[in-house]
Amino acid sequence: MAAESEKRKRPENGSAASSKKDSIEDGSKKKRKLWRVPKDNRGNVSHSRSTIEPGDAGIWATCTMDKEVKSQHELLDLFEEYAEILYGTKTGSSKEGPVVSDQENAKDGAPVDIEAEINEELAGMKTKKHDSMFTIVKTGIQCVIFIKTKPPIDPVILVHRVCKDAFNQERDKRVRFVKRLVPITKFAKAYEPDLVSLAEDVLRPHFGEGTESKKFAIQPSIRNNAGRELNRANIIRLVADAVETMGSHKVDLTGFDLLILVEVYKNVVGMSVVTSDFRRFKRFNLDELYNPTELEKARSKVE
Repeated sequence: MAAESEKRKRPENGSAASSKKDSIEDGSKKKRKLWRVPKDNRGNVSHSRSTIEPGDAGIWATCTMDKEVKSQHELLDLFEEYAEILYGTKTGSSKEGPVVSDQENAKDGAPVDIEAEINEELAGMKTKKHDSMFTIVKTGIQCVIFIKTKPPIDPVILVHRVCKDAFNQERDKRVRFVKRLVPITKFAKAYEPDLVSLAEDVLRPHFGEGTESKKFAIQPSIRNNAGRELNRANIIRLVADAVETMGSHKVDLTGFDLLILVEVYKNVVGMSVVTSDFRRFKRFNLDELYNPTELEKARSKVE
């Protein structure tokens, strides 16, 4: 009986209960995990938390749901390759002379300064990051990506060349999840006066003095800008008025020579001008260009 009563005694200071509680708490602590974004060791790509600012240029892209990160890397690889083709230089690469190895220095009798070599390598890494021509900007919108570009990259030329090669099936498909591309030549604040100034800057080279009369259309898109100053009707009216002041051009929604793309995102508005190839290249939709339907294949053969 004494043994049984001893077993039934409540542990002093609630040691059993407290130990059980401690184990539960320890277990919960162990289960907690901090999710960290994996580091990218690319030297020629900037992964920044920056936003889109007036004066910026870049490329919008849509992609498959939950494939935004993979699509970003696929596009960066693709854009870097085409940047080298179009501009003859690797993006983010620093212009340095020939590399001389430690063994070659030793043969020449020159002392090897390890600290200097490390500092030089670190400086090269900083230069690459500074010279980056492509920057990923987080949009906060599902299935939507934005990649900011720097000179000499022209977003319209870059997108047109990528889509042209896809249309002609000249290169293998390099992107699995990317859908449509939308180049933006320049951004401004999303207010009516700023849109008018933006139209003057972007449209005059295409519609200004010395250019032939053209048929044009306007395609606006608005994201995360509800209740603000710019809406679809205002955009079309202001942009059409701007074109009208530049020459005798006519609106033609189906047979346009030039299409004006206007993209509003939060507090900025971007604009670009593309040719009628926009229709031929499936509205710059890479997925459709690389995977045409049987009917489209038959039509292309007839053409």
